[in-house]
Amino acid sequence: MSAASPIIDVREPDESHPYEPGRANRPASPTLIMKLWDMPLALDVDRTVDAGTGRPWNHHGDGPARAPCTTVPAAEPCEEIVVTEPIRPDDLRVSDVERARVQDLLSRAHDVGQLDLYEFDERVRTAWAARTRGELQHVTADLPAPPAPVPGRSPVFSSTGGGTAMRVLTIIWASIAAVNFVVWGIIALTTGQFVYPWWVWVAGPPGAVLAVLYTAGVGRPAR
Repeated sequence: MSAASPIIDVREPDESHPYEPGRANRPASPTLIMKLWDMPLALDVDRTVDAGTGRPWNHHGDGPARAPCTTVPAAEPCEEIVVTEPIRPDDLRVSDVERARVQDLLSRAHDVGQLDLYEFDERVRTAWAARTRGELQHVTADLPAPPAPVPGRSPVFSSTGGGTAMRVLTIIWASIAAVNFVVWGIIALTTGQFVYPWWVWVAGPPGAVLAVLYTAGVGRPAR
């Protein structure tokens, strides 16, 4: 079989040609006709397999069919999508922060008398052994909301070191002033005469110093 040879066919156009009307007076354009003898046509190949050789044969009877020029790309593998059921909120895992919060709630329930000491200890151990939110909620499911704390009297001194010192100094000052006042009163009653109130000088100056310190903020609780 010879190699592909180009054939140049120069034809004068005809007005009667259905595809070139009105081109009789124009110069003809050369048409390059390529005959590729060795080029197989993938669309004409019949993929019939010969029983003797196991090779495919075409329909035209001119020997085994050649492989097509182009190869159809293989389809991309499908991504497997696994559909699972959504996780329920009760099946979510809990952290130590949530367990500690439940322990604080149990402690308040024990303080107000909702739980005794045995129940409190048992439920605390159950809370720290819980793994899901459903198990943790079951620990406090039967406990009502604790009552609101009764507002008590606001403290006079803070819980800091300055508040403790002011509290001790005030107790000492009040004790000394009270003793001197009682002694002065006993003397005045027994003698039946007016006695100079000397106890004022014992109680006044130290009391004034304590008042100035407290006004300046020493030992006073934050508002």
